[in-house]
Amino acid sequence: MILAIDVAYSGSSAQVAGGVFDAWDATDLFKQYRISLDHMMDYESGQFYKRELPCIQALLAQITEHVDMIIIDGCI
Repeated sequence: MILAIDVAYSGSSAQVAGGVFDAWDATDLFKQYRISLDHMMDYESGQFYKRELPCIQALLAQITEHVDMIIIDGCI
């Protein structure tokens, strides 16, 4: 299984979403997850572990499928 994750922020809150699919050419998600988090830290360039990582870890705690690969959306 493949898991794709993204985080969206609004003020001090975050929406974390993940989609599980079983193959690169899948046309439908096997399962989707979404959680909301409050009291997020402010963005600090280069400090992924302070803001983004706790969101990803919170979503990963909800995943029940065996995941072989994780894709995290980001920009350069």
